[in-house]
Amino acid sequence: MARKHASLKRRLLFQYCEGVKNFRPWAVNSFLCPVCLEDFSASKEEEISVAHIIPNASAGKAVTLLCRKCNSFFGANQDRWFGDYLRMRSAGGSLFDLPTPARLTALNDTKVAGWVQRRSKDGPIEALVIRQTVPEDFDWKSIQHCSITHQFYDKYHIVNVGALTAAFLAYFSVFGYSWAKSWAANIVRDQIRHPSEQILAGFCFRVPAHKGNSLGVAAIGGEILCPYAAFDDRFVLLPPVDWERFYERVRSTLPATLRWQLFGRLPEELRKAVSSLIIGDKLLLGRSGLPSPGELCVYSPSFETLVEVRRTIDPRGAAPESYQEIQLS
Repeated sequence: MARKHASLKRRLLFQYCEGVKNFRPWAVNSFLCPVCLEDFSASKEEEISVAHIIPNASAGKAVTLLCRKCNSFFGANQDRWFGDYLRMRSAGGSLFDLPTPARLTALNDTKVAGWVQRRSKDGPIEALVIRQTVPEDFDWKSIQHCSITHQFYDKYHIVNVGALTAAFLAYFSVFGYSWAKSWAANIVRDQIRHPSEQILAGFCFRVPAHKGNSLGVAAIGGEILCPYAAFDDRFVLLPPVDWERFYERVRSTLPATLRWQLFGRLPEELRKAVSSLIIGDKLLLGRSGLPSPGELCVYSPSFETLVEVRRTIDPRGAAPESYQEIQLS
């Protein structure tokens, strides 16, 4: 397993080092961490680590590369809470399905200390009370209700930032530095590097109808198109190229209908070579301007059509005939 892990790391490192050359033609064996944008020599593999896009603790398998410092920071902060949230959702969806037990704070109106847990998925809920915290004259037969709390209650912002972090990394795994070096990525980067602060608002919504994990294009209220990433019921909107005041624009349209169109097949061998995301004549993600002839892009002639990898064959790049299908072996 360790040998397989090392092989994957070297393959990803080679791909990302090649991607850096699109922005720094003079760079040789240079890896740019997409989060802190610090430059690392590919020869110093110990400073670069494999990062799970979805936290490993919640069975995430897709990976990318980060510098070791950024990967450790995410693991100690938003990954922990986002991972717990996904585990809770997969187990049943209540606080009793979290790995950390909820705290018991009161019986009736009497303050006590203890915890509440469920030992198995279909088992009874047990309240365990620390005897020393209960008054001696407490009538145990009179219990009608209990009060519980959980540290998870005030962590929903960090859970959402965890989903935003996974979205940032997922798009980096497909679009490479065309995403990480874009202006739109900067505002996302600022939030995920400061998870406890409320820098962005309106970037994550709960969509119960969504299941599993997906990437694609979202339409909000029939007016706004943007890239999205969804993990179970956490639906993350990412800013498009014309990102200025994007989240304010989203909030101003609420309540609004949310629709989404998944990406079609994104073959592993074409990932990180894709330069842009285009719907019709609208550039949603990429460096700037429409792609040059020969470049790979994720394209659809309209929101209603499957979004797939195409190769640009016309420099205007604004009509369906400007793109050709990629033939895969």
